[in-house]
Amino acid sequence: MKNGKKSLIGILLLTVFLVNITAPVSAYTYSGYKWNTNYVGYQKDSSIPGSWSSAISAAANTWNNAGSTFSFNPMITNNKLYYAGLESGTGARTYQTENNGHLTRCTTTFNNIYSWSTSSGGTSGCLDVQSVATHEFGHWLWLYDLWDDSLDTEKTMYHYTGFNEIKKRTLDSDDIAGIRSIYY
Repeated sequence: MKNGKKSLIGILLLTVFLVNITAPVSAYTYSGYKWNTNYVGYQKDSSIPGSWSSAISAAANTWNNAGSTFSFNPMITNNKLYYAGLESGTGARTYQTENNGHLTRCTTTFNNIYSWSTSSGGTSGCLDVQSVATHEFGHWLWLYDLWDDSLDTEKTMYHYTGFNEIKKRTLDSDDIAGIRSIYY
């Protein structure tokens, strides 16, 4: 009987181990705040180059097409995108304002000390407008940056983007799980 129990425990432990290594891992981090509607307007400040319009629209539509009830809409609003100086090492920065658990305002500034590209294949030595805007719109959902260098580098909400990196124009399944968990 002792050997039978040991075998059963061994089989159960092996089963738990196998289930855990094959189960999909979902990684997104969310603040708990959300907009009190299922949409938010955004407006480009006059400092944003006109040539960025399509890339910014594509970034918003990436989240709009994630299968949630939420959407980003271009309109006159106090939620704005800017092009101005930030400290070196920062491609863009988003600031959120909340009240009573709801987001009330977001602004994103793209750092004008760097060269930027809207080219479909990216441009050497440039940050990609669409990739960075897609990431920053994730912050408008109040999704946090991801930091695991072994698991998160392909995800839109990974904290770092490189020059000529266009892979964050699309969402990883974890990014999609994040917006869908907030706006179902």
